[in-house]
Amino acid sequence: MKLEIDRLIKSRNQLDHMHWSKRHRETKDWERLIKYTCLAEPLKTKQKIFARITSNRKRLLDQDNLVGGCKPVLDALKRLGLIVDDSPKWLEIKVNQKTGGDVNTVILLKTEGEL
Repeated sequence: MKLEIDRLIKSRNQLDHMHWSKRHRETKDWERLIKYTCLAEPLKTKQKIFARITSNRKRLLDQDNLVGGCKPVLDALKRLGLIVDDSPKWLEIKVNQKTGGDVNTVILLKTEGEL
């Protein structure tokens, strides 16, 4: 399943400086965007998921800021049932970023059978 979301992943530094209610709202916003993007392709599964998150942005972030900023995205995927959990037992994830082109986030989810 490939999801293209017109929203940028916030950096870990931005999330750390937010009030807890704003961080919660960030997760809810991601949940809403993901839900409406994947309406046609529900993927409720109890299998390990292999995910690749690509952040297309104007300026590159430090890798640790980028990975830490994915927490609201992963929490939203879990709440929607697209992943069982974000532990290594249930999720193998690669996070990368690119500059140029559209500013968005692309989430690719696959089960072991689809690799």
